[in-house]
Amino acid sequence: GRLLQSVDYGSAPPVVHDLPGIALRAQQTAWKLWGRAERTWFRSLLYTLAGRRTPMWLPSFADDLLPNAAIAGTALPVEWVGYTLFGLGKPNRRDLRIELTDGTVLYRRATGAAQTVNGETLVLDSALSGTSITPEHVRQISIMGLSVLASDDVEIEHATDIDGSADASLGWTAVVPDGN
Repeated sequence: GRLLQSVDYGSAPPVVHDLPGIALRAQQTAWKLWGRAERTWFRSLLYTLAGRRTPMWLPSFADDLLPNAAIAGTALPVEWVGYTLFGLGKPNRRDLRIELTDGTVLYRRATGAAQTVNGETLVLDSALSGTSITPEHVRQISIMGLSVLASDDVEIEHATDIDGSADASLGWTAVVPDGN
């Protein structure tokens, strides 16, 4: 979505301003809470976020980038998705969450990108590890952005008593600026 503001003085056609100049990502997360400890943790998260007041880093949890060759040093070769043209240097498009098949999660920032014959190569701010990582060892690469809750109201649906299960859904909206 876009953060649009309309100005209408009544003497001319209304003017619409796109304040940040970029599309802001919106997404939903669904939560299944089991037992007292998870519900307590979830409520603590909600109190910390204080509705739409406190932003937090949130990955898309999607396969935004797919590696097509071994990742060595700071070079991340990926299939073409238009990142070089449309995402490079844009707020909420620079930071990556790289999850490996062994459960390791790495966070890096893309500082550069170039189109290649096989796709695109992103330049990371630091190397992932001392050795190269093959595409088979990468579970998911998600783009991260600074986000706030889309609403101050959150409902928790209690299916059973406090020791059973509960469901909740949170809407998120990206914010600008997302940090330097």
